[in-house]
Amino acid sequence: MKKSFMQLALILGLMTLACVTAWAAESDPEAEPTFGFMNIKAESSFVTLTALDDSEQSVTASTEDEAMFPGAVKIGVTCTNMQSGKEYLLIVQSGDNNTPNVDDMVFIDQKAPTSDGTQTNFFVIYPKKPSPTAESVQYTVYMSSNADTSTGITQYEKVGSFEYYSTAPDVLLGDVDGNGSVTIADVSLLLDALNEKETLDDKQTAAADVDGNGVPAIADVGSLLDFLNGKIASFEELRNQS
Repeated sequence: MKKSFMQLALILGLMTLACVTAWAAESDPEAEPTFGFMNIKAESSFVTLTALDDSEQSVTASTEDEAMFPGAVKIGVTCTNMQSGKEYLLIVQSGDNNTPNVDDMVFIDQKAPTSDGTQTNFFVIYPKKPSPTAESVQYTVYMSSNADTSTGITQYEKVGSFEYYSTAPDVLLGDVDGNGSVTIADVSLLLDALNEKETLDDKQTAAADVDGNGVPAIADVGSLLDFLNGKIASFEELRNQS
């Protein structure tokens, strides 16, 4: 009898474990947005752009698309024919306007090449991650120097470009709390986030940005209320109007 009871307890325990495992699998959140670089182009014979990971190691291209470098978060810049004692300036900004803009510029770390050759990137670019709702952001790389040599970078010029892409998980626009439907609770959560009472993750941010301008704002609250009151049929319709 004791043996039968122990066997029954073991079976019940395994069944409970199986149910918990199945529930955990069903409750796993959808994949987080993935980021990376694509279409990395060097437009000067003296400059090389390399996709790097967070530890500044080279990232290999995707096996599915050699123009894409998933997981890359930095860009290494290697220069040749640099003249000793001269100054070299690197400028990186989003878009293709060669006039620097404070809002567009990004952080750049200047490196000193090591004698053993382990540090080959003269500059490391830290681009801003695109919004989860944006497909990609294009960056343009410019370089200038006061070098007087006849070769190498001797004036302000465009030397390369790249795109920082984001692959966001599928989201239901307006479903900020992720329960599968758009309700007044989503309005409340968005208001709390705008008042810094709550913090939205990437998926919630993408769902809250119903007008598609890249940033959840009070205008999205109004659009959510319009949707709930039947004043707009869908958020896609709203985005097409903007």
